[in-house]
Amino acid sequence: MGNSILTHEDLFKYLKELNFAQGFKSQEVLKIILENPNGISRCCLRSKLTDNGVDVGQIAAQVRELRNAGVNIPKGNRRKCSVHNINDTFDKIVSPYITGNDYARAVYSPGEISKIRNTLGNRDSFTQIRVTTNPEIDHRIPVARMLVSDESFEKRVDVLKVSEVKNQYQLLSRDNNLYKSRVCEKCISNNKKPDMFLGIKIPEKIGGGLDFVNGENDCTSCPFAYPEKFLEKVEYSG
Repeated sequence: MGNSILTHEDLFKYLKELNFAQGFKSQEVLKIILENPNGISRCCLRSKLTDNGVDVGQIAAQVRELRNAGVNIPKGNRRKCSVHNINDTFDKIVSPYITGNDYARAVYSPGEISKIRNTLGNRDSFTQIRVTTNPEIDHRIPVARMLVSDESFEKRVDVLKVSEVKNQYQLLSRDNNLYKSRVCEKCISNNKKPDMFLGIKIPEKIGGGLDFVNGENDCTSCPFAYPEKFLEKVEYSG
């Protein structure tokens, strides 16, 4: 993905390899939405499904499943359908077709992405709890931080080398990925490292709350980038 453009075929292959949204009904809904690049109303979508002999029940459930799989169908698009003359929700897939996965900034094929996921397993790096809903591959060091330092682009890893994959990426739940993104954005904007991680005080001796200094007090000592290193050294002082 990354700088390349996903084709419709790539999108279906991506979902198949990761076993996301593979139900017949969801696949039929996806096909029709893709056939209408300017968007399609739910009432027209239902009519086309009926013409194809498909009864999906609640279309909203199928669209929600596609969104949970990472398919980029924005919410809240409601307007008048010129065919049925009623106000209805319009569904449209926008570029990039897959969203919520920052790892896509480096160009990997769907097969390579699947290998990265397999290497990272299924546990959230922050909590070590198994992620069951659309786990996300996260850059340990944000691409935005790379771009303001000495890196001009994200380097690809050899997806067959476990150490390379685990050093550059980690698996996070959607909520924890958003949490990390907000913290990293703040650090990048004010050049001051976070002083709390999951409610735990980050000691100044590893740079908590101090100025970000590349090569000295940078992402390599940050719990948001390498939580396992931080958590194994947390001591109970009570």
